[in-house]
Amino acid sequence: MANAPDANPGLLPVGLGDLGGQFNAVYVDTFERIILAGQPIKDVLDDQAETLREIMVEAGAPCWAPDAASDGPCPVN
Repeated sequence: MANAPDANPGLLPVGLGDLGGQFNAVYVDTFERIILAGQPIKDVLDDQAETLREIMVEAGAPCWAPDAASDGPCPVN
């Protein structure tokens, strides 16, 4: 898939240290709430964004590819 003409290969999260598990939990929880529980997408994303933002700030993790480099923790919009 990475060699497909429309591929957008992203790297695994870096700079999270011990918070990597919490970061992954946000993605799993988001998937479960939207896909399995059928909750409204925007509501779930807005709710999870705050959790993700807190993790990024606490870890001080910069953005990773394919996002542009950040000055300080990667912003969660």
